[in-house]
Amino acid sequence: MAILALTMGPSLGITMLPASLRVGEPGTITFEAVGAVGSVTWRIVSSSLPAEWDTSLTPSGTSATLDTTEAEVFGTFMVTVTASDENRHPVTRTFTILVAPAPVTIAAPPGEYSWPVGTPVTETLAISGGTGVYVSAIVSSGAMPDGIMVGISGSNLTLTGTPTEKMTGSASIIVTDSDGAQGMVSLTWKVVEVDIRIYVAGYWTSASGANRRHIVRLKQDGTIDTTFASPTTGAGLSLGFYSDLVIQPSGKVIICGVREYGGVQYINRLNSDGSADGT
Repeated sequence: MAILALTMGPSLGITMLPASLRVGEPGTITFEAVGAVGSVTWRIVSSSLPAEWDTSLTPSGTSATLDTTEAEVFGTFMVTVTASDENRHPVTRTFTILVAPAPVTIAAPPGEYSWPVGTPVTETLAISGGTGVYVSAIVSSGAMPDGIMVGISGSNLTLTGTPTEKMTGSASIIVTDSDGAQGMVSLTWKVVEVDIRIYVAGYWTSASGANRRHIVRLKQDGTIDTTFASPTTGAGLSLGFYSDLVIQPSGKVIICGVREYGGVQYINRLNSDGSADGT
């Protein structure tokens, strides 16, 4: 009786090598045919990967890769592949692919923030990356000034409130998305006292015993601001009375009035120190 002896080799299998896949970055998924003999033929049976991924495998020896130049969509996807070598029937396996969101990124502040005491504040910094759903913002180190709160509004980090006292400081703020991914931004700030100056115009030659003709600038406490001197030269500047004035963004003052004699109306501009603006 003849006896036929058969020696069975290892079975053919397919493994997927671990890969770190993230939105905004190139991605490669590598499959390996374990126990393959000779050349290996690969085929994708099905895939739920987004459109930016290749639709066919790139073979290299006993392995094959599935690639994208840039992952655009995060999530969990399924890929089913088939491999066959020269001696065995095809083997099919399904793998789960995880593509992580892009890191959470917060726009850099425009510089040091400067907020006046008692003035409402609304600042925003754009948030991007992550799942796109941002659930919290907390101060992780440092502090915000009294009266200013951090929060989330859509895709923006918000700094809102009304600072209550003069101070300086810095803060690091962490933003967290719905998947737990985090991003951080650091900022510096100062709260300054408001420098209020009050202009009073009319018809007089002195104010509180000081030589001030027709216009005076007061400090916040009501005392005379001695850095602003009433004009004494220029058409109509020292004669008559002032009926109206406008403060320009540059700090210069436009005045109009009527001369003391003749009722002639005039308009002039003063520098921020009260001298006549010759321009």
